[in-house]
Amino acid sequence: ATVSPESASDADFNVLSSTELSFRPGVTKDTIAIATKDDLITEVDEVFVVTLSTTDPRVQIDKAKGVTTVTINDNDGLDPSSSHSTSLSSSITWILIGAVAGSVVVIVTSIFIAVCCFRQRNRKTTENTRDIGKIENPAYESCGEASVQPPQLCDSENHYEEPALYSQLNNSGRVTIDAHYQSLHLDEVVYEKVDF
Repeated sequence: ATVSPESASDADFNVLSSTELSFRPGVTKDTIAIATKDDLITEVDEVFVVTLSTTDPRVQIDKAKGVTTVTINDNDGLDPSSSHSTSLSSSITWILIGAVAGSVVVIVTSIFIAVCCFRQRNRKTTENTRDIGKIENPAYESCGEASVQPPQLCDSENHYEEPALYSQLNNSGRVTIDAHYQSLHLDEVVYEKVDF
């Protein structure tokens, strides 16, 4: 049996002390023990191949069954004194520092954008409002201030000025309006009251 490293190295497993295997007559399978070693290095899984061959022409070995691939799973822990653990921890430290710095930049940028939007909205409101001056409202004035005098009403017909639009009508052309009836005289045609 020969062991050939594919991605594994000789440091990952014990090399066979003898490449010769002896099978008793009638035995078609057997176990070959190949010990793997811990190297305390974090790495990908590694592979080596075990191949059975014979020099005796009377012995037949199936080509598919005579070759097997062995995978060494990387389950090694880190040696605290190894240089790999130091570089790994410093890499993790720099990744964490980068993540924190990136988060701070995102937060500061978000606050800056929010403040700019708020100021812009307030500026538009101020620019769009016009000054309407002082509006006096008697409802909000206190009792001690001067009261607003209502406008003077006409106390007789002499003070009333008739609008020019209706001045051509004389009193006879005007018809009184009660609660249910209104008449309109046009060229002496009278529309009479219609009850509904």
